[in-house]
Amino acid sequence: MDINVGTRQWTALIVMLLAVFLSILNGFSSIVAIPAIQQNLHATDAQTHLILAVYNFVFGILLILGGRLGDKYGRRKIFLYGIGLFTLSSLGAGLAPNADILIVMRGIQGVSASLMVPQVLSIIQVNFHGRTRGIALGAYAAVGGFASTISQLLGGWLITGNILDLGWRMIYLINLPIGIAAFVLANFAVDESASTEAKGKRMDTVGTILVTLALLTFSIPLTFGNDLGWPVWSLASLLLTPVLIWYFVRYEQKIKTHPLTSPLIKLSLFKQKSFSLGNLLVLLFYSGNAALFLALPLLLQNGLGVTALESGIIFTPLALGFAFMSLTGGRLAEKYGRKTLTAGVLLLGFSYLCSLPRELSSIKLCRGMN
Repeated sequence: MDINVGTRQWTALIVMLLAVFLSILNGFSSIVAIPAIQQNLHATDAQTHLILAVYNFVFGILLILGGRLGDKYGRRKIFLYGIGLFTLSSLGAGLAPNADILIVMRGIQGVSASLMVPQVLSIIQVNFHGRTRGIALGAYAAVGGFASTISQLLGGWLITGNILDLGWRMIYLINLPIGIAAFVLANFAVDESASTEAKGKRMDTVGTILVTLALLTFSIPLTFGNDLGWPVWSLASLLLTPVLIWYFVRYEQKIKTHPLTSPLIKLSLFKQKSFSLGNLLVLLFYSGNAALFLALPLLLQNGLGVTALESGIIFTPLALGFAFMSLTGGRLAEKYGRKTLTAGVLLLGFSYLCSLPRELSSIKLCRGMN
């Protein structure tokens, strides 16, 4: 239970949390800026959709690969590549003369985020032990939750304030001082580390290709299928996804004892019930929550005519609650166990029901679910 961790380690934690904050800020502040971007760059609906989707799309697809690169070649090294490229692509996004260039820069931001973010938890595991690790992980959760909601308010303030007459461009240019500070501090405060198991082995190239194809065949139809009227190729792509996952699992099982190749994913982890159920719950939570963060700002600005700042203010109570409970939730879980999770899910469902209009009957609600 030792809490004596040196200044260097805590500085490294601050650097990691800055990277987490940047990656989330970049995703959610873009949502509140979309109406201004569309008007300023004369973007089509398809381009607008890509501006939002391409970052998360590329980030999600390359996330596992980014983690494995850190394990093999050094987490500090890959983190520095990621934060450096993220800062440069943020500059490109802020100066983008048209929608196409902005889409490309957003894609590069996704690549860079997939390099830096996976290293964060690995570096925390290496630098912190015992009680201090719990503190560090609590801070990680708090920053993640806080950033996902406060970024709406910050983005709205930057756009409405029109600082230096830059408008929406400031939501990307603000990344520059933060990214540069994180890059400089990482060079001095973050120690190099790598997985001894992965360092002497080859990268799992086949596994990487299979999981990337599986994510592509699943994500592309969901991203573009509705706008295109669900053509045949989109449905065929979705059907191909489980086939690729099956081949991926078979291949990972085959090479798990291979002396020269490090598997992309340790499938044995999924034999742990708590690990599998925990990941499933996270998937379900963020699937619903991300939809709320996307749809609500667009409804408020495009549908109800509120300003970007007012849209951001609406998310502020959520940000404060998320940050507070992220810091205290760990202690509650230690004391009450699964009851904490059950209480959280019930409160979340109750709050969603309270937000429904009074004239919406139970029959209409059930019909909408169907």
